[in-house]
Amino acid sequence: SRVDQGGFPADLKTMSNDKFLSQTTMVNSDGDTVDYFGGEKFNAEFAEAAKRVTSKFEFLPYDVYARSVFTDTVGAAYTGQTTMKEGVKAWQDKLVEQGKSQGFTVNE
Repeated sequence: SRVDQGGFPADLKTMSNDKFLSQTTMVNSDGDTVDYFGGEKFNAEFAEAAKRVTSKFEFLPYDVYARSVFTDTVGAAYTGQTTMKEGVKAWQDKLVEQGKSQGFTVNE
């Protein structure tokens, strides 16, 4: 299933399942079982965070643009081309620039 392959569940039943919450490994694309997040119970952390998701989230008016530049900025951190901090900063800079260029008030 999608969850077995690392996707996060959209249902509360799975997010409260003991087996799901205690998971510390994943199967990689080669079929090998590997520690994930250094052996932490990562799903327990994600499930706890999911309880705090706000219903006030709104997509950016230029969300398509935001997604299109994600790979070149934040995504570059996943391939070792930059650090995560630098990638997120570059993404933020591009989003601020795009918002301002379209006349939006942007909180930095």
